[in-house]
Amino acid sequence: MKQKTKLEDEEIEEDELIEATRYRCVHCDQLHEDEEDAKECCPPEEVILWECGNCGEKYEDESEAKECCDNGEEVDGFKCPKCGEFFEDEEDVKNCKHEALVDEL
Repeated sequence: MKQKTKLEDEEIEEDELIEATRYRCVHCDQLHEDEEDAKECCPPEEVILWECGNCGEKYEDESEAKECCDNGEEVDGFKCPKCGEFFEDEEDVKNCKHEALVDEL
């Protein structure tokens, strides 16, 4: 069942509104017609992080981790390039739910 929406004193069908919706990739700002395409636009990048052995803080640079509490150890993992969340499994990055970061125009 199609609903009608009033927009600037003109009635248009809801389907016409949906066709005008665009989604922006939060990483590269490219516009996409489909929200999923926008989320999957930029593939996750593998990042080797270093973790402070005392407090657990993660750093991209080994020297920063060692300076934190003077104890750094390597942690292989993946960081979502869109929202920055860290995952130990690449599959988890691909399934990252960063819906709040997708801009709807």
